[in-house]
Amino acid sequence: LDTGNYRQYFWKVYTKMFIDKPIVGQGNYWLKAGVRENYYNKMGYENLPEKYNAHNNYLEVLGSGGLLAAFWILTSLLIIAKILYKKLKEQNKEYNILSFCFSIMIFSNLVHALTQNVFFDSSVVYIYISLTYIVMWQIACNERLKTK
Repeated sequence: LDTGNYRQYFWKVYTKMFIDKPIVGQGNYWLKAGVRENYYNKMGYENLPEKYNAHNNYLEVLGSGGLLAAFWILTSLLIIAKILYKKLKEQNKEYNILSFCFSIMIFSNLVHALTQNVFFDSSVVYIYISLTYIVMWQIACNERLKTK
């Protein structure tokens, strides 16, 4: 085992977990109850000092919830993004910068998700919720001004 470079083993374990249960995944409860550690041990990585989650958002979702969870998350995010984008397009031209900034933020984190579980960190979730709230607030304020 390479000392200090364990990410490759995290990815191998989560890939195997996904391959074993591709539709529904292993289940977050069962992962925390010891399934993840069993995979590390069965695959010969029992001597790893750190047996963490995947450190890859995509493998994490697929290993934990399978294709069903990935489909549900992707569909939900696309619906929300489509609604927000449509509403922002209806706004005045000067507010189009909001959709651009929001899109860049999402894209950047999607790339970063290849190496970290960024969407599961509370600090990242708070930023997304806050920025989504700002966009929704801006849309609501503008629509309110249109009706007056």
